Amino acid sequence: MVQEEKLKKVCDDFSLLNEEQQEYILGILQALVFAKSASGQGETDKTEGSPGDKHS
Repeated sequence: MVQEEKLKKVCDDFSLLNEEQQEYILGILQALVFAKSASGQGETDKTEGSPGDKHS
């Protein structure tokens, strides 16, 4: 199954959930996105101050 088909199926199934279940899942997704962006930001911060950096 291609990614577009998977996404459509998830969206269709998501709409069948009650509001409380949808809010729970959206909270999990927000946490995952935040964790990913926070870890990516941390890696960027580490490389910017590395020895040999031309901007130091």
